[in-house]
Amino acid sequence: MLKENKTVLVTGASRGIGLATALELSKSGYIIVGTSKTIDGLSFLSKKIKDELNNEFYSYKLDLNLDYDIEKFIRNIINNNHIPDIVVNNAGITKDNFFNQDER
Repeated sequence: MLKENKTVLVTGASRGIGLATALELSKSGYIIVGTSKTIDGLSFLSKKIKDELNNEFYSYKLDLNLDYDIEKFIRNIINNNHIPDIVVNNAGITKDNFFNQDER
């Protein structure tokens, strides 16, 4: 599969592994569709990809715990022709505070 014009969906793209993955894939020439629970969380990634890497980036609010968000997201990517060729499902849920960095 050639990278040119291929779209990658990265869930949980606003920070950590998702952010790093989206940046590296964008550097490699992929178009990125990034999701986060809050659209504001994607502003850094959007600026970096669009301004510094001169590549396409599309951001969507998506909380995978909410059926409505999932349905709306699917409608939006279809309507905007942002259907991914590759999916990196990085979004995660923790049910305890083991990974809570504020408590370190």
